[in-house]
Amino acid sequence: IWAAFNGRTMMRAMGEMLQEPMFMIGILLLSVIALGLEIVGYWSIKQAFSSPMDDYILMKNLSFVHFVIVISVANITRVIPFTFASLGVYEIASILMFRVFAEGFLAGTTVTLLDSILINGLSLFFFVLSLRSSRCPSILETWRMFFHQSVARTQEALTL
Repeated sequence: IWAAFNGRTMMRAMGEMLQEPMFMIGILLLSVIALGLEIVGYWSIKQAFSSPMDDYILMKNLSFVHFVIVISVANITRVIPFTFASLGVYEIASILMFRVFAEGFLAGTTVTLLDSILINGLSLFFFVLSLRSSRCPSILETWRMFFHQSVARTQEALTL
């Protein structure tokens, strides 16, 4: 794990961040706010698909504290680069964590998949929006620039 995540570089970067305490506090605050927003979003999805009128409340016996633990553990597993963009790791971890707190497999899967569709859908939407606004080069343009530069360097090396 130390080699996979380049532990020495991470420790050096942490040391540099700790030399600027306000920067470190800002990063910590931003991280806590982002986690809080994700938990509230996840909780909102759970509540949106619950209906007291139909006497169907998704994960009725799951407390908010347990919900926070599930999301926190699932977010920690996102550092495992199992698939492209860790797709699947987060979902499997959150479903298993819901099972730890005695929630049904179907309820955990429903909430997890709805959350993933929402988050990945919004990410895709804003990515396409940024491409359309011409503020970010497309993937094809980036690859084209990379290959043109590589070809130019190779030709330069061959002429020397």
